[in-house]
Amino acid sequence: GQGQHVLDRTAIVRIRSGAVTMDNDYLSVAKDNPVDRVSAQGRILLVDDDPDLLSSLKDLLEDAGYRVETATGPEAARSAAGAFRPDAAVLDVKLGLANGSDLVPELKRDVPDLVCIVMTAFAEAESAIKAVRHGADDYLHKPVAPDLFLRTLDRCLRQQRLAREKEAAITALRESERKYRTIVDSTSDGYWLVDTECRAFCTAGR
Repeated sequence: GQGQHVLDRTAIVRIRSGAVTMDNDYLSVAKDNPVDRVSAQGRILLVDDDPDLLSSLKDLLEDAGYRVETATGPEAARSAAGAFRPDAAVLDVKLGLANGSDLVPELKRDVPDLVCIVMTAFAEAESAIKAVRHGADDYLHKPVAPDLFLRTLDRCLRQQRLAREKEAAITALRESERKYRTIVDSTSDGYWLVDTECRAFCTAGR
């Protein structure tokens, strides 16, 4: 929400220049411990009513290779989700008078496999749990270290990628079965042989 910063802008600058070590016990990023990001170039929608926070997170994600769109409220988020088709949305629980938790199922209706991560202050844990029950994939307590933020996003996108690959494999299998069934049903009786490359051959009928 307004006034609650996940990241300090100075921290973002120092991340760009190399190792980051701060006195704050919640922010420590080492140069020799990079995040293994399998989803670089993914599309991320950031939703928060704090412009400074949006700018900081946008810088962090773009430096990591993501494409980023931002929104400051529910209406802008709905519009951006429809036009941008993000892979993931990161939302603050408090969006002015609105509740980010209520926005999660709406966004997922528009983008069914959308990853949703909510951010909340520690005192708002119940709101975060509510968001997860509404379909959010994970939540983060503020303030959050940049490394933890990126790792959480990366893990959720890995799971999304595996789900997409599984769905694609199932679709391909069903299409293959349909094609072979069409061939079998349209030919006379005979013996069918399948070679090592899954090509089917029909022998003479009995």
